[in-house]
Amino acid sequence: MNNSRTIKKTLIVVLIVWTAIWLFFLVREDKDGQYRVLGDLYRSNDETKVKVVYGNDFYDFLEFCRDNIPAGATYEIYGFEKYSIDEVRARYLLFPARVDTKNPDFKIKYGGNAEVPSGYSEFKSYNKGKRGYLYLRRGNRI
Repeated sequence: MNNSRTIKKTLIVVLIVWTAIWLFFLVREDKDGQYRVLGDLYRSNDETKVKVVYGNDFYDFLEFCRDNIPAGATYEIYGFEKYSIDEVRARYLLFPARVDTKNPDFKIKYGGNAEVPSGYSEFKSYNKGKRGYLYLRRGNRI
């Protein structure tokens, strides 16, 4: 009889500690605005969910690139680590343009400085040249 009370008390203590830990995780400090982004994702419709996931500025920049790069053209995007999630997302949105690292028609630079790559000239800049650049290979006609 005494043994079952001990087990019951131990189980109650474990459940209270487990509940307290989960409550702590729910009300802990918001890391990098994750709760705000999650709320935006739940409130958005199907069309804007992709924009929320990508980030407004990055998604708008990729739309800018997609609108200015003709279908079938080649590009190289830099400013990201190779095969990072942002690079893969960019490839997805820029389709049907193809990635070419040897001699692309366009070079895309997101963020950072506006250093023009050798053999290219600035074609267009996004957000008045503060966040992204689109460079066209010299001698290439669109």
